[in-house]
Amino acid sequence: MNQMDVKRKRYAIVSNIIFIINILVLSNVTGEQGIGYLAGAFECFILIFLLTAYSLPEVMARMIRSRMQKGQGKNAHRVFKAVLLLCVLYSVLGSLVLLFGADFLMVKLFRVSYGAFTLRLLIPAYILSVFAQAYRGYFQGMGSAVPTGISLILEKIILFVTGLVFCFLFGSHGKKVSALLVNPEFRASFSAAGIAVGLDLAMLSAVLFLLFVYQTNKRNLKNNARETMRLSERMGELAYSVAAAMLPWAAYGLLARIPVLGGMALYQQGIMEDVKGGIGICGAFYGKYLAVALLFAMAVKLPLVSMESAVLGAYRKEEFKSGREKLSWGIHFVIINGSFLAVMLAVLGDSLMAGFFAGDSGQAGKLLLYGSSFVLFFLAGSFFGDILIGQGRMNTVLLSHFAGVLVFFLYGGVSSRMAHSGMEGIVIGLSLCWLVITGITGFGIMRFMKWEPEWVYLLLIPVGTSALTGILAVLLNKALSNLAGKGVSFLICFIMGMVCNFVLLLALRGLRREELAVIPGGRLLVQFAKIIRLL
Repeated sequence: MNQMDVKRKRYAIVSNIIFIINILVLSNVTGEQGIGYLAGAFECFILIFLLTAYSLPEVMARMIRSRMQKGQGKNAHRVFKAVLLLCVLYSVLGSLVLLFGADFLMVKLFRVSYGAFTLRLLIPAYILSVFAQAYRGYFQGMGSAVPTGISLILEKIILFVTGLVFCFLFGSHGKKVSALLVNPEFRASFSAAGIAVGLDLAMLSAVLFLLFVYQTNKRNLKNNARETMRLSERMGELAYSVAAAMLPWAAYGLLARIPVLGGMALYQQGIMEDVKGGIGICGAFYGKYLAVALLFAMAVKLPLVSMESAVLGAYRKEEFKSGREKLSWGIHFVIINGSFLAVMLAVLGDSLMAGFFAGDSGQAGKLLLYGSSFVLFFLAGSFFGDILIGQGRMNTVLLSHFAGVLVFFLYGGVSSRMAHSGMEGIVIGLSLCWLVITGITGFGIMRFMKWEPEWVYLLLIPVGTSALTGILAVLLNKALSNLAGKGVSFLICFIMGMVCNFVLLLALRGLRREELAVIPGGRLLVQFAKIIRLL
């Protein structure tokens, strides 16, 4: 993983964090019902995007870089033109699926009576996102991840504004329609439709930014494209090569994302009565439980990118001993933070939801209790998976995700149909899915890198300190919630929990000086440890 890839991943994670914050804010504005309407439409939109343009920048950038290094500047630009033609094909096919498949996806699959309208409103966003991927891949191939990063962040910031504005505008109209037709569903469905329009405008802003950067730098980019080898490639062959190279990535993205869409569909199909109420439960799952869990996970993944890069750098240099050491530091960082967050979300989930979400039904807090381990397994599985992908072992990652999805549907289907476990069974299934992914990718890492983990140091001590911290947090939360309120109580318990967990790790020799030196803020932590005489 080179420095450009590191920057690109960091930009993507920051963009995801902003988007998750958008979902949390909109969930507070529209309520669980409104986000439930949006969730199904947006996940169907993401599904089509994953199958077509998700991996386009990475594949395209790799092809352009290889030709630029060989002095084939014209062929590098031919790759860009071929991808633009491919984007036309993908945008037409994807738009047709969204247009004519909206009723089946939303009414039959999710049992949402008025959700097809929202999905069709996302067609402009889909077309724009496909072409945005082409320009991002071009800039990355030419050696710059900055336009990609800025466009991703700009898109999410614009969405924050336009999503709120159109959510209010459409929601107020939907409120009038609901009163006129005596059907409360229209307010939620119109609010979701407003957010879809906001996403259309956000994607338009990203594409306009990328076009502006391309036009202003077009001459310099062409001048930098050296032509030392006259070998003309056909556009059709280039387009076919891009499409073929994208297939494994499309499968990877689909397998990683499908449990979310499949989980909501399983839940809705398992409901015998009160389908309208089920949309609210899906909203609690998507707009609160999943958003909160992923927000904390992304905060941990941001500093983890440099650790993944260090492991892959050592692997490429054949410094295997150093690579295994850095791998141990990375997974230890994951387990320390992941187990702590899992415990805190389980024991403080009710306080978090009640304190920061108006009109909370209490369902999201219950989901956090049952499915908080998802955070730990998601972090560990994605960490192992990213390293394996960087080593060129995509097949192992695909196998792990396929097995995880299979376990998810087996457990989710049985629990929802036979045990009637509801959404709680779905979040448990999601955690089991990522547990399987973690197990298979972890075994692959151990085998390919000949890594022998120190189980007591890496796993038992962090999990033990997190569990003890959770007990203390429960007691403190009970004492503070009535005095200071749920939100303040959560913040105090969470911050005190972090300090307590860190002190316990130091006291049990669960952290080493060399590890602290490589994590963000490590020097301050070393100074704090010296002050309390535990290092």
